[in-house]
Amino acid sequence: MAKAKPDDELVFLPLGGSNEIGMNFNLYGFGPPHDRKWIVVDLGVTFGDQTTPGVEIILPDPTFIEQHAHDILGIVLTHAHEDHIGAVPYFAQELGVPLYATPFTARLVAEKLEEAGLTKEVELTVIDHLDRFDLGPFGIRYVPLAHSIAEGNALLIETPHGRIFHTGDWKLDDEPLVGTPATAQELTTMGDAGIDVLVCDSTNVFNPKASGSEGAVREALLAEVARHHGKRVLVTTFASNVARLQTLGEVARASNRRLCVAGRSLDRIIRTGQASGYLRDLPERVDFDTAMGLPRGEVLILATGGQGEPRAALARIAEDTHPLALEAGDVVLFSSRQIPGNEIDHVLLKSDGLPTYHLAVVVDDVLMGVNRAIRGEEWLGTLPLHVQLYHALGLPMPVFAHIAPIAKIEGNAKRKLSKRKDPEANVAYYFAQGYPTQAILEYLLNIADSGFGDWRSKNPESSFVNYPLSLSRMPVSMALFDLQKLNSISREVIAGYSPDALLQQVLAWADQYSPDLARWLHTDLDYARAAVNIGRNDTPPRKDLTVWSDVEHEHGYFFDECFARSIAADGYKFPSLADADMLLILDYCLQDIAAAEQKGKDAWLQDMKLFGAKIGFALTSREYKASPESFKGMFGQLMEVCRIALTNKSHTPDLYAIIQVMGIQRAGARFANAKQWLEDRPRTQQGTKVL
Repeated sequence: MAKAKPDDELVFLPLGGSNEIGMNFNLYGFGPPHDRKWIVVDLGVTFGDQTTPGVEIILPDPTFIEQHAHDILGIVLTHAHEDHIGAVPYFAQELGVPLYATPFTARLVAEKLEEAGLTKEVELTVIDHLDRFDLGPFGIRYVPLAHSIAEGNALLIETPHGRIFHTGDWKLDDEPLVGTPATAQELTTMGDAGIDVLVCDSTNVFNPKASGSEGAVREALLAEVARHHGKRVLVTTFASNVARLQTLGEVARASNRRLCVAGRSLDRIIRTGQASGYLRDLPERVDFDTAMGLPRGEVLILATGGQGEPRAALARIAEDTHPLALEAGDVVLFSSRQIPGNEIDHVLLKSDGLPTYHLAVVVDDVLMGVNRAIRGEEWLGTLPLHVQLYHALGLPMPVFAHIAPIAKIEGNAKRKLSKRKDPEANVAYYFAQGYPTQAILEYLLNIADSGFGDWRSKNPESSFVNYPLSLSRMPVSMALFDLQKLNSISREVIAGYSPDALLQQVLAWADQYSPDLARWLHTDLDYARAAVNIGRNDTPPRKDLTVWSDVEHEHGYFFDECFARSIAADGYKFPSLADADMLLILDYCLQDIAAAEQKGKDAWLQDMKLFGAKIGFALTSREYKASPESFKGMFGQLMEVCRIALTNKSHTPDLYAIIQVMGIQRAGARFANAKQWLEDRPRTQQGTKVL
């Protein structure tokens, strides 16, 4: 093995599995910080619980190592439990490095890759138990340890900085029944040779009792099953516990019972175990129909579900939704203790002893007289808990419906809209932004019911409350939440308000969320009404308001304080014309302003064109483009000077309409102030005509 260089470091980085049950994802790195090589030990998942409704599995966060994927030498898997290999189909291809596993684990991983369509995409290398292999600066050897699954292994990892013993999951068992773990002497010899770092999985480390031997479990189960002569016996077990399957096979044979297996995961593990050289002498199994036809004392049922999993075989048998059935007097034996974390009463209590959502929701529904309950489909998994509570408490149960959640786009993927991460999932967000309540409800109807859009187009004046909402038209998959669509609906809704209703809505929002705007509006309500409604009677009507917070941005220039702020911040945003020409334009506007109202829009506009032509502005863009050197600019630029003087915005409603709303006095003052600003501007800042 190569010697370490002065700046080489040995690093251990757990991205999952430390201080938590499951989701094992460990990294070992060697080398200098700028050029470090990595191996990954295990790639597992953990499972959702009552605190994560609707979530079945939880993956570790691979962000760090994804950024260094080109420096990963391989992924080494200690054993085949889901909390150590469950994330392989999700990350292995993305990380793009080979997998290493012993034969039994490799077979189960290969099945996962095949199901995910990744067999050709991910390299899987099978390592014999005693073979040593090298990955860059890491020399690795599997060390067999006893565990509840076949081929539970530790890793002996040699590096230029020392030796690491990474246990994986383990127990000490002199009679494991399946596999041959390293003996105490072999482990002692390794220790005597020098172990510099011990990284140890320790799920049950706080249990003061020694782990029981599988041989002792076999003797206890045999005695217990024999005690129930003439009764049907069901024994729960983890599907992955190959040793327990061997034990129960021997118990069935010794007690003269036929063996029946309930649970697809059990079938898979038995198949894989036999292909790997285990469970070769397992008794022949009988199917469900045969088992139910046998005398009750002649069958032993193996079933999953001993940890309370709601969809496992035991739960379905208990709910009478499984081909196998239990009768009064039959016996259910739990062959393993609960995994820490699974001992919580999922129906009633949290780990701290407080009542959960599940009890509260049942009580709330009853007290409020709920007879129809519509919830997201993520709550389907908890429905059996609620049903149990209704039955146990003798309470009337509502009719339930579950609908698809709302989704949003994040990157290139679609995910559920989250009330924890997404502000748009919070009602307060829409209030603060200033969306009309009607717009929000109409948008939700659009995404909830496929028929609402057609109904609205045929009934433009009807209230949305008249729409016959139907669960049958709701989407079966996640509907995409689209703010752009909501904004479009909101503009249409606002365009339909009367002037008084619009002002009332704006005032109600501003009073709570925008004190300055509220003060400006309240100063002169008639003026405010005209300002916020400008252009809305045009054909087509102006639809520049999406939310009430747009009022200040779109129409704030009507209010002198707001207008003054924009000038103080940015100055006037005049076009690129000579200051002398702009002063001529503003002079004319000042002289003409008093007569503008009497002239009417068409006559005023015609006079502006005549004035523009007189001082050298082209009236059309075609005319200007034909001979730009002959003109000072285009008529549009002349009008922009007037617009900037009044609003300091390039895009506004009709200029004549703005003058009508502002009135001659305010408009005249605006023209005068703009003229004064130009006159006071340093000559170095004065504009020049750009040809």
